[in-house]
Amino acid sequence: MDGANQRPFVTSRLLKDGGSELSMQFLEKLDDDISVAFESFVRVNNSKNLFKSMRTPAVLVCLMVANYFFQEIFQLFGLDYIASFFSLILVLAIFLLSSWSYARYSGKMRDFGQKIDQGVEWSWENLWKHIFTNSVQHVGPAAAAIANKKYF
Repeated sequence: MDGANQRPFVTSRLLKDGGSELSMQFLEKLDDDISVAFESFVRVNNSKNLFKSMRTPAVLVCLMVANYFFQEIFQLFGLDYIASFFSLILVLAIFLLSSWSYARYSGKMRDFGQKIDQGVEWSWENLWKHIFTNSVQHVGPAAAAIANKKYF
């Protein structure tokens, strides 16, 4: 609590049952209860954020699609060693998505689920976000120009 909210507990001239010592104990307990309630509120509110909660599976599915695409392209050209590398990443992404789903919906292995979230968050901020931003910046105006053309 800030100073303005503590003033009634500290500077009140009215005698309280139990005196100032009981008032300070009550103030500390009230402050702890408010902190716990606020942390619980933040946790529940963050879990309701659909976009934040769906970022991990969305990034992993995009990773799976991209790896499958590159795997097939390299197999088409006969570069099986490179294709197997993309296949390995694809299997890893499937494992991570399955593990994240299990941790998220069963409540078990929460630490592992949080590590997956942190890893995906890092990859989103450092890799995927830049790729998608650049793609949209370059493709968006071109798509708008094509849409504005009139064919007679």
